[in-house]
Amino acid sequence: MDYSIAILIWIVCGIANVLIAQNRGATNVISWFLVGVLFGPIGIVLALIGAKPPRAVSGTPVNWPTSQQSTWTPTPPQPTWTPTPPSELPAAGSPAPAREPMSSASADAAYCPTCGERRTGSFRFCRKCGFDFDSQA
Repeated sequence: MDYSIAILIWIVCGIANVLIAQNRGATNVISWFLVGVLFGPIGIVLALIGAKPPRAVSGTPVNWPTSQQSTWTPTPPQPTWTPTPPSELPAAGSPAPAREPMSSASADAAYCPTCGERRTGSFRFCRKCGFDFDSQA
């Protein structure tokens, strides 16, 4: 038997599959061509069954059921940012304002040199990256 006729029939089935699928609204033509080539005449039946027919477009929108009613309310306008006038800025080179001293709980706090995670207390390892704080000292 000559295989070229069989191959030609399978390719024609692939092309027929693409035409059927496009006519029925499918957009993935390459996959339908492969289905037609791989399955032959059975692929044509699959295209007739599997590709969805195009739907009629009407002018009325579809009202989908929702679990709750729309409660959207417009947000009030946000205040605009105004820059500080130059007359109120501190002079260049002036010392920074005094700050309150740190509490004893935050005085023990340190930061991991590897990941930047805050370390409180006397933990030996960083809880995030496992850095050994004792080897640093």
